[in-house]
Amino acid sequence: MTATTNDRQNENFKVVIRVRPPLEREVASGKRYQHAVHVDERHRTCTISENLEAWRGGSGPVGADGVLYNTHQFTFDHVYDQDASQESVYERSAKDAVLSTLAGYNAAMLAYGQTGTGKTFTMEGDPRARHGNSAIGILP
Repeated sequence: MTATTNDRQNENFKVVIRVRPPLEREVASGKRYQHAVHVDERHRTCTISENLEAWRGGSGPVGADGVLYNTHQFTFDHVYDQDASQESVYERSAKDAVLSTLAGYNAAMLAYGQTGTGKTFTMEGDPRARHGNSAIGILP
């Protein structure tokens, strides 16, 4: 990272998670939408709840809906919920790498995930909104 950022200059990489909001077609389908991922930005955790309704004899916490769930919690360098703005993702997760590159250091950013999970939106932004900072992506 940048030499002026003493607490981060020895970092080799960061792992960051961004959860996308439901798509309009998912909400409009009329099917029940269930949030399976909970993001806690303060503690940098992402918790995935697995519905165990179909699994008999399982153990785990029971949700408010009375359904049995199994949960898995993961900690990352940063997590973003579905309301995170492009600007906040850039400021907290990409800006240091961009500034390091401009200072002559190597840096890389990789977006990885399933098709339709928001990789292109995060990296390139909304192509219809290229003139405002709120929807541009990490890449220029």
